[in-house]
Amino acid sequence: MLRTGTHRTTLLLVILLLAPPQGRPGPAGSPAVPDYIVAALADPSRPPQQVAADAARRPAAALAFAGVRPGARVADFMSGGAYFTRLFSRIAGTGGHVYAFLPEEELRNCKPAETAGTRALEHEPRYANVTVLRAPVAEFAPPELQTRSRGSGGANSATCTTRSWAPPTCRA
Repeated sequence: MLRTGTHRTTLLLVILLLAPPQGRPGPAGSPAVPDYIVAALADPSRPPQQVAADAARRPAAALAFAGVRPGARVADFMSGGAYFTRLFSRIAGTGGHVYAFLPEEELRNCKPAETAGTRALEHEPRYANVTVLRAPVAEFAPPELQTRSRGSGGANSATCTTRSWAPPTCRA
């Protein structure tokens, strides 16, 4: 839990580098995958190339392990092609929010195609619960502690103005 004044907010910071083994409902000893994760994976709007990557990336186990639930506030650090961002969005639903963070270092050093998925979400109404954030890695902070200004990146874009992991100094 983070405290900002009297406001309490839960922020689930998810950095998925290595997923645990795939969990499937049914077999003895394996964790059950919640229905909302199954539904997110079955979303027909997911890009076919991302669906094809599911066997290797094991998203059901990763999402269950991370504890992503409806209503969650999720920070997707280095969201790249938006593989997990799309899933987080579907799971969080209208009561939650997803912050897709694209570090400026990634944007400078990677081919535009590597972050095209996240950048495309800024303009897709079905991902209205996703805000794309851009800042240097060292300036990433939990979104509830950021001063954000709308940029020209689209309706769901924002620009971070933070200092490391400390709460920013905000100007009126």
